[in-house]
Amino acid sequence: MATNKKHLQLLNQGVKSWNEWRKQNPEIKVDFSMENFFGANLKGFDLRGLNLYKSNLIGANLCGANLHKVNLIDADLLGADLSKTDLRGTMLDLANLRGAKLLEADLRRATLTGADLTGANFTGANLTGADLIEAKIIHTNFERANLAGCMVYGISAWDLNLKGATQSDLIITHKGILP
Repeated sequence: MATNKKHLQLLNQGVKSWNEWRKQNPEIKVDFSMENFFGANLKGFDLRGLNLYKSNLIGANLCGANLHKVNLIDADLLGADLSKTDLRGTMLDLANLRGAKLLEADLRRATLTGADLTGANFTGANLTGADLIEAKIIHTNFERANLAGCMVYGISAWDLNLKGATQSDLIITHKGILP
């Protein structure tokens, strides 16, 4: 599916126009895969259900955006600000989240298989039930984060800040081995 230029034009009209259009047209599938949103200000945008596969979101401001069940597989979110963002059920497999800010973000049941989380800040984030299998987690801040029930098989992790983090019921076996 190719990007619909009308959808891009609507997005460029700003958060108020876009969110009103999304509210009126929730059934429309929006495909922005492989689009360039370098440094874009998408703060507060309702982007739920969008396809942002392999999109460039380097340095983008997505604070408070709704990214519920978005396809961000292999997306580049280097240094992006996703603070207080709804990422529940979002697919972030193989995504680059190096240096990203995810303060108080909601990542419940998100998939981050093979994602690069080096230097990311998850302070106060909720990752309950998230899939972190084979993720690269180096110099990552999980202070006061909820990691309960996360799948952590095969992660590369060192120099983490886990002060005050909840780490209960971690799943350390590969999901293919689960009963």
